[in-house]
Amino acid sequence: MPSRAALKLVDRACPGCGGTARVDAHTFTDHSVVRCTACGFVYLPVAVDPSVFASGDLAWENASDIKTARQRKAKPLRARLDAATRFRTKFAKKTPFDYLRAAFKGKTELPRIVDVGCGAGHYLETAAGDFIPFGIDISAALARVAKEKFARRGGDVLNLSSLEGLAAFQAGSMDAVILRSYLEHESEPKPLLAMSHRVLGEGGLVVVKVPNYASLNRRVMGNGWCGFRYPEHVNYFTPASLGRMARETGFTMRQSFFDALPTSDNMWAVLTKA
Repeated sequence: MPSRAALKLVDRACPGCGGTARVDAHTFTDHSVVRCTACGFVYLPVAVDPSVFASGDLAWENASDIKTARQRKAKPLRARLDAATRFRTKFAKKTPFDYLRAAFKGKTELPRIVDVGCGAGHYLETAAGDFIPFGIDISAALARVAKEKFARRGGDVLNLSSLEGLAAFQAGSMDAVILRSYLEHESEPKPLLAMSHRVLGEGGLVVVKVPNYASLNRRVMGNGWCGFRYPEHVNYFTPASLGRMARETGFTMRQSFFDALPTSDNMWAVLTKA
């Protein structure tokens, strides 16, 4: 693990309410995950400066390899079993487009979708013809690849941080924002949702996928839960805390029982601009 100086770690207050009073919720050998005593939000009290992920060994395009290597070293048996049974994740697998296609069914104009943390543009590329794709990614290499793909369909990709990228779009210019496996990484999740609200037109929506801190598996596994990833995951949402943050940034949250199964390590939600 790189040093604190290399990661450019900065201290942070509670992302939910801004409070600084907290207690340890989970203690590991080199860090702690804390719970805000005022609002109950669970978070990492430090965050990596986004510039660290722009290029080099810690760039987002290398994140998957780093995670895999870490898991193989820490828990080799579990890592091998997970790799051998990856087919299990294909059953009833959801994507953001399951929600977007239902929301925009019958719309005559192609919806304009911005994918925050779009990477190389894989997800919006797979929905060719259904949307006009836009993206934001801090990795220069990934943004360059996605930009070529999206330009062919009338879209664009901005090589900026998430907040800078959303600020660059005109207010009300987008129909939807995708936050798939992203909000748990964002050091400023509430401002990000507020900025998403700004770029959406009337009735616009945000599709969110995050680890489900309220899952039964987290309770059983304790510190061994797969949702704990230091220093990448800085926020740990429950359906209640995500709903509260959504309301406070101008959204109404829709989440079915199947979007937040107690047995699932992840949860989905649709936030509609109020």
